[in-house]
Amino acid sequence: MGALGVPGAGKGAPAAATAAAQPPAAAPACPFARLAGAAGLGGPAAGAASAGPRRAPAEGAAPGRPSARGQLRTLGALVADGLPGVTLHLAAEEAAADGAAFPCWRFPNAAQELGPKYMGGVAAATGWVFPSDPDDVRWVAQEQAPNYKERFLPDAYEYVAGGKGLLASSGEYNQRHRVKCTQPFSQKGQLRKFSEVAAEGSAAMAREWRTAGGPVEVDCCLHMQRLTLDLIGRVAFSYDFGQTAATGRELRGETRKAPSSLVDAVNEFGEAMARVFITPLPVLRALERARWGGVLDLKASWGNMKGAMRPIIAERREEIARGAPEQPRDLLDSLLLTTDWGDNELLEDVVDVLGAGHETTASTLSAALWSVAAHPEVQAELRAELDAVLGREANLAADPPAITWEQLEDLHCAKRVIRETLRLYPAIPVFPRFARKDDVLPSGHSVQKGDVVFLSAYALGRNPALWDDPLTFRPDRFRAEAAEARHPFAFLPFGAGPRMCIGAQFAEMSATLALASLLRGNDIEVVGDRGSGILPVEYDITMHFNRTGGVKARVSPRAADAEGPVPHTC
Repeated sequence: MGALGVPGAGKGAPAAATAAAQPPAAAPACPFARLAGAAGLGGPAAGAASAGPRRAPAEGAAPGRPSARGQLRTLGALVADGLPGVTLHLAAEEAAADGAAFPCWRFPNAAQELGPKYMGGVAAATGWVFPSDPDDVRWVAQEQAPNYKERFLPDAYEYVAGGKGLLASSGEYNQRHRVKCTQPFSQKGQLRKFSEVAAEGSAAMAREWRTAGGPVEVDCCLHMQRLTLDLIGRVAFSYDFGQTAATGRELRGETRKAPSSLVDAVNEFGEAMARVFITPLPVLRALERARWGGVLDLKASWGNMKGAMRPIIAERREEIARGAPEQPRDLLDSLLLTTDWGDNELLEDVVDVLGAGHETTASTLSAALWSVAAHPEVQAELRAELDAVLGREANLAADPPAITWEQLEDLHCAKRVIRETLRLYPAIPVFPRFARKDDVLPSGHSVQKGDVVFLSAYALGRNPALWDDPLTFRPDRFRAEAAEARHPFAFLPFGAGPRMCIGAQFAEMSATLALASLLRGNDIEVVGDRGSGILPVEYDITMHFNRTGGVKARVSPRAADAEGPVPHTC
């Protein structure tokens, strides 16, 4: 990211008050339509109260930089915990030294001195800005979104995808593709249909767990990746990758545990991307010429993902040529029926949806399962809700029916568990945005044209200035009354505003359905020491669990003679 800077810039300006709460949204038609509301996921709706009038750039105070010792501490946080850890360190630990409740920091970009010839796109940034005030976050993500609509994309994306696809593109191309890819995930009818697919798929994995023959140790990371790969395959491409069935055969001992080429390709891509994430484009090209393994692995894994999707696209084109459906069945139908994109243009988008659409939900589910297992009181409350809403007899059945759309609306505790997981363990930790022109944040800090502003879901979710006892897993934080009293931009797991994740509603919906389906008829325990009750996580481009060797749990069928119903308070 470049040098942290030099000492001597002084303290940050005092932060603006951030206690304003957003009025509750109207009753939603979709169980997750309040994603944009005070109790939802992605920040407030467009009508949320303004952070304040815009001021002239000359009125702003320059953000501070930590002292010499503070910069050393920040560098240590970068080495130990990566960029997400730095954002939390600057928001919380350096706040005491700054004297402001919500400091804002800026570091000059030393790469500018070398220029794009050597530093590629990294040299385009004039500086790195780290706001911590939720009002500042709202300003960047929503109030002044046109000024910050472009993401800061490391050159590795340009290198591997040629500036195409949802993740690697910008400008008009990205906007056009976002609109097309968002449509199937934002329509109530399609979401309801997708919920049925997610419920049926999750019930299938729950059945494989339940019929595995007693207590069995499972790798939640692997199993959840397989489950969500099947789910995104079915809702986006109407294609069954067969991952859940393969998991069942392995659990029953019918086949050996075998690697999944597609899961492996997704994981290898993430690991390879992490190794070269901030490497300038000229250096990447030089490393490719030198046949360095890191860049070769990156291109190979990307090629493997595209290779898995090519025959699916070709088969669907042939099917549509024989007779187009009256209505699109999935994302792939929608893209083929409403665009004239060639296979290469389609591939970049569908591979992005395939990778990002399943990996982030899988990591969220892995953390949620571990958290429920590590907190018996949460598991008991969740079990009480599942029995009250779904029926205890149905939950104890060998093959319970899939959860319905109507039942999903009443799974309040399950939704709170997922949201608390997203607060502590956001799959995407940071959302960097380019400033198109000079600006002043509501906290009074100035932003220069060309600065990259880091909006950190990780820091917001763990900042003690925003959350009481933030490193405690407590789903009740997301009861409606608590959520409505909190700053609406204290919780930002999917971004906010025009650049909010296109699949946010589907992601929370499918995660809630999966959690409820897996645990309605299965008990889960932590394998090993639960420690403090907080799961150690790391990040490459998304969250992973390499530090703990995955997320291991012991699952067993819920006994028919288990305790009777307990009071349901959800």
